[in-house]
Amino acid sequence: MSPRTKKQFDEIREQSREKILKAALELFAEQGYHNTSIEQIRKKAEVSKGLIYNYFETKEQLLNDLVADSMAEGESYIEEMSALTTAREKLRYIIDLSFHFIVERAQYYRLLTALALQVDHFPHLKGVVIGKYYGLMPMLESLFAEIGIPRTKEEASLFAAIIDGVGIEYCVLKEALPVDNIKNYLIEKYVNFSS
Repeated sequence: MSPRTKKQFDEIREQSREKILKAALELFAEQGYHNTSIEQIRKKAEVSKGLIYNYFETKEQLLNDLVADSMAEGESYIEEMSALTTAREKLRYIIDLSFHFIVERAQYYRLLTALALQVDHFPHLKGVVIGKYYGLMPMLESLFAEIGIPRTKEEASLFAAIIDGVGIEYCVLKEALPVDNIKNYLIEKYVNFSS
């Protein structure tokens, strides 16, 4: 058997990191950040404690990396959206993506919701969240203005609050919440808006 290449070692390293992040996400979402220990993460990921500390110096760094990975993923979605040509297409993309995220990534959404309610305990994350919010609002206002929706500032805030509310309700109600009906209503209200 030939020795592993640098590329193979990098792939193994990334797989281990992802395994740890996945276990942490599941536990943070189920039990909360403060109620989850590194030992629980180690057991769930089926790795040694030393391996966890090889990738993450602290539990908070693990959490920060989870959020940073999500933010990077969000940036890639914004790039995809930028390739669309009309405001209606872009807004439809945002709605579709938001609902996909709420349903398909429910654990992550649950974690983000819990963190949002405790954001004062995580100053680094508070800055990231506020920065993203203030970056998103002008983009939504611009899309609403291009579509012709009045009171763009208020509508952008309302739209963001509706998406957050649906996410929170889905965390609690799961399949009992009529997410498709709500999604279709938002498409009708905003994407298909006519003055």
